[in-house]
Amino acid sequence: IGTVAGDLHDIGKNLVSMMIESAGFDMVDLGVDVPADTFVQAVKDNTNVKLVACSGLLTTTMPALKEAVQTIKAAYPDLKVIVGGAPVTPEYAAEVGADGYAPDAGSAAVKAKELATA
Repeated sequence: IGTVAGDLHDIGKNLVSMMIESAGFDMVDLGVDVPADTFVQAVKDNTNVKLVACSGLLTTTMPALKEAVQTIKAAYPDLKVIVGGAPVTPEYAAEVGADGYAPDAGSAAVKAKELATA
């Protein structure tokens, strides 16, 4: 999980990380201002990755969210990617190629379990 490049907000990301972890996942938190390639490298560096979660709070970082999803999917087409953050909508998530969207931390945990077992 990480907040995309250009965005330094982490409260929502941290809540999502805790909720997904409480649903039984081991989480790797990449922090904030994470470039797209860092998400890809993290998948390479960790075993048994089932899901990548990308967060963005600022509307100005929506292009970075799109880049992150597309970069991850280009490197790992079968890997599931979930996105969220204040300006993110289900429509935007679909537009950028994400496999899932969650409007809040609780929903993110439910969606993570759904995607990881699909």
